[in-house]
Amino acid sequence: MTDNDSDDSRRVDASKIELVVDGDSNPIPITDASVDMKETDREGIGSMEDVNKTYSGSFTINCGISDELREAMENTLLTVAQTILPELAENQPGWPVKYDHCFLRICYDNAVEGVWYDHVDGRPAYESMTDWQLFKATQIALSMMNGPPKVCRVLNQRSLDWRE
Repeated sequence: MTDNDSDDSRRVDASKIELVVDGDSNPIPITDASVDMKETDREGIGSMEDVNKTYSGSFTINCGISDELREAMENTLLTVAQTILPELAENQPGWPVKYDHCFLRICYDNAVEGVWYDHVDGRPAYESMTDWQLFKATQIALSMMNGPPKVCRVLNQRSLDWRE
């Protein structure tokens, strides 16, 4: 590092970076982060100010999660979809499905925005999904659990539409 370079001159302003995960059509703006660039990354791009002003492109960011967190998400998904949601459907009117495999189908299809077995290699799906797909499936299960039956009806219809 030269006298003219400071630690800040090697950082990219991430306020204009959007994170796209697994090709998701809804990019997530990163608002409170920065990306460090190594000296070798800077070759041929001019100053860091130029990068902040003009660089555009896509990044692949692999954000692996711990085995413990993945296991917790799997357990949450399975508990909600196999036990809690079927109990809710049996005891409350308005649920479009009542069996655990139907709730899992809804979670999986909506997580990948299509028929899950066209997007996930291997069975069982929860073990073969990417971390992001599993996270989305778990969030969908929790949304159905915490919402009115209408949430499940809408998500079920989306799943069925993909299967036409």
